[in-house]
Amino acid sequence: MPTWRQTGLNLALAFVVATGFFIVWVVAASLPLYSRTSTRYMDEDRDSLIVLDDGTAAIQHSGRRGKTLTVTLTTLSGETLHRSFENVLSFSYLRGEVPRSVEPFSNFWSGRLRVIADNRAPRNDWTLVFDGQPEGHAYFVGYDSSTNERIGFIGPRGFSVEELPPEQQFPVSREEWRLNGLVEGGSPNLRIAFPRNATATYIGETALLAGGKFYIIDLDARTAVVPFQSRRPFRSINRTFANKMSRIVLLSDDQLFTLEDESKPPEIIDLPQQLRGKDFHWSPTAAGGGIAYTSEFFDENAEMQEETYAYQIFWLAAKGVSRTANVVLRSTASPTPNWVMAVLVPCPAAMVFCLLRHRFDFAPPEVWNPWATPSCGKS
Repeated sequence: MPTWRQTGLNLALAFVVATGFFIVWVVAASLPLYSRTSTRYMDEDRDSLIVLDDGTAAIQHSGRRGKTLTVTLTTLSGETLHRSFENVLSFSYLRGEVPRSVEPFSNFWSGRLRVIADNRAPRNDWTLVFDGQPEGHAYFVGYDSSTNERIGFIGPRGFSVEELPPEQQFPVSREEWRLNGLVEGGSPNLRIAFPRNATATYIGETALLAGGKFYIIDLDARTAVVPFQSRRPFRSINRTFANKMSRIVLLSDDQLFTLEDESKPPEIIDLPQQLRGKDFHWSPTAAGGGIAYTSEFFDENAEMQEETYAYQIFWLAAKGVSRTANVVLRSTASPTPNWVMAVLVPCPAAMVFCLLRHRFDFAPPEVWNPWATPSCGKS
């Protein structure tokens, strides 16, 4: 009669055999199979909304069959367009919806710092420091790059040699820090950089959204200026590229501001009720005004890997909405082969085979051999 110790020994030996088989199987079978499937081109069809620089809304149809990719343009009604893709506008995402829940926030230093440099020689490195609190504060602190000596601080009131108390710092909430970021670079070529990488250094002035106000920080002059204000606090800031120009875009609850040059007044558009309190994408056009659109998940077919989104498009100008359009777009992809289970099944099967080979006679011979023919007992 086999003992528990003998049974456990045979099970352990069977497990060792299965583990060895698994290692050999992965190297010999699964890796080549994974390499083949990972380099396989999926058949897919994808529709996306684009807008040309003359304000024409179009649908870009991208279809892949193996290694062949075809791209065509049609109007919203399906008519073919023969236009260059170089005339496609760039859209910026603007956050207008109030967050429904408090998202987790990392208090690591790397997520609470932003480093910028001025144009002086030798340059001075300025770090925007955020305290990470829900209704927190931020300030700029500058250091001489050649001596590492601290120069001073910049807050809403401008430059100070002394350290700034919280009431003299920029009032920055977590949502402003997380969602809105910083816009950098001299006009009219303004650049955007979100405050998530404390190692990157950019040269030029910077724009900051703090406490619902829009600040332009001149690091050379060491000043903080509010160039204009809105009827309600600003909720989001971004930049957009259109017609070879870069512009700052600001969003309040009821207005949209497009700033091409901070020495000039911004273009102001009153938002329609359909866009107030919502997230949307925006791009200005050369003739003034611009195009905004919202997208909403409509339907999904998981088996066919098909997703459907409903788009609502608005042509906006200073006088209001000139026209609107609605379109539903779909994206499909061929299902990927599920080869994982096919690879893993033989591994436990090796252990089962070893046990069945012994007909569950767990009593070990003097030298246990999983491939030997088991004996039925002593003669």
